[in-house]
Amino acid sequence: MRIKKDLVRKVLEKLYEDYFPEPCPVELSAVEAVVVYLKEKGLVEVSTQKRCRITAEGIDKVEGGSLI
Repeated sequence: MRIKKDLVRKVLEKLYEDYFPEPCPVELSAVEAVVVYLKEKGLVEVSTQKRCRITAEGIDKVEGGSLI
């Protein structure tokens, strides 16, 4: 079975909209929102002291892979 690329995009867009149905109840700065995203992607780690460090995968992305 072949997957239709236009349907893949439509499904992903629908899931994306459903994932963010309402504004977040907590105000995040633009940088904080990016850090949350990068943490979910496994590109950074956040310690209990709210310090960030790049992971090995994050380094690989910076050195030549796609950042998103």
